[in-house]
Amino acid sequence: MFLFSVLAALITLFFIVSLEEVFKELLPNYDLQLDDGQTYTPTFSPTITRQPQSAEPTDYLEDFFQFNQCKGEDECCNGLTSNCALRVNELMFATLHNANHHVPPKPSHNLPLEESLNAGYRGLMLDLCWCDDTGKGIFTYVFCHSVCSLGRRNITEVITNIVSFLEKETTELIMINLELSDTFTSTNQTLTEFWDFLNTNVDNLNEMVYVKENTVDWPTMSELQNQTKQLIFFKHRGKDCFENEGYCPVGGAIHELFDYSIETTYTLTSESINNFNESCRKDRGYGNDFYNVNHFVTVSGISSEDAAIKINQLDFLKKRLSECEDLTNRIANMVNIDFWNATSALPKYTQFVNKNRAIKIETKDAVSST
Repeated sequence: MFLFSVLAALITLFFIVSLEEVFKELLPNYDLQLDDGQTYTPTFSPTITRQPQSAEPTDYLEDFFQFNQCKGEDECCNGLTSNCALRVNELMFATLHNANHHVPPKPSHNLPLEESLNAGYRGLMLDLCWCDDTGKGIFTYVFCHSVCSLGRRNITEVITNIVSFLEKETTELIMINLELSDTFTSTNQTLTEFWDFLNTNVDNLNEMVYVKENTVDWPTMSELQNQTKQLIFFKHRGKDCFENEGYCPVGGAIHELFDYSIETTYTLTSESINNFNESCRKDRGYGNDFYNVNHFVTVSGISSEDAAIKINQLDFLKKRLSECEDLTNRIANMVNIDFWNATSALPKYTQFVNKNRAIKIETKDAVSST
């Protein structure tokens, strides 16, 4: 009996050790090194996530990531206490490209943008369109993907959902980048009329929106909270706000994206995205405040889910974004991806980067004050 018990214990121990080694191989290593050599490991519990629709049938492990890491601290900004001292243009924002397009055909995501907010995404690229809402010649504003038949979402519903999220999550800031589609720019519609439409149909929107004055720096996250501002709107394409009086809302509620930023090319293939000298360089814009990195692959103009599953992994994100920052001597701000639910790596990496940036700035300030 004694020998049988010992044998059973050894067999059990063998299986435990074997399983542990298996999980070490399956689970990705998310330990990241800070500049001072310390290791920062986000807390998570392994779980199985939904399989992307077009991926080959296979089992893969993904991790749960808690975006809000403040843990009861008195101050919290986009999930970290250390973010509160950073200016808006010193942060990285995990951002959805074509955020409104999650329904086939030709989607850029598998789940609605509202769910991405819970996962830690704080930037949304939305295509503003002017479409026949009823099929009877009655036109209105909608979100779509270039044409009215793709990626269509009700604007009032989407913006109301975003405002509702922010009313509950009062420490969070979301950046919205409106791309004016041809369905909008080919008409006489103006952003002033669109803004009036939004504020007529969405309660409490205007009170949340931050408007930057040209002569001042971007505020810190803490300063924005004190002003109860949680939304910043940008737009690109269409007429220039400064050169066309009346085209944009009075007061500057919608900022010209490329007056404040540069961005990388948006025509990336699985091969060209690996050529960092090309995929990281400036393609559009002339502003100095933000460096926005397009991190998605398209095939014949359609978002590639297979590519997203690979390039949205932590190792590749870290490698490309680090290279882009080194090559351009800029810090990445809005990092724009497709198929956000393929992995939680970008919100995770965003928190690591922002935490590290706060450490560097705090250290620099301490040195300069001595």
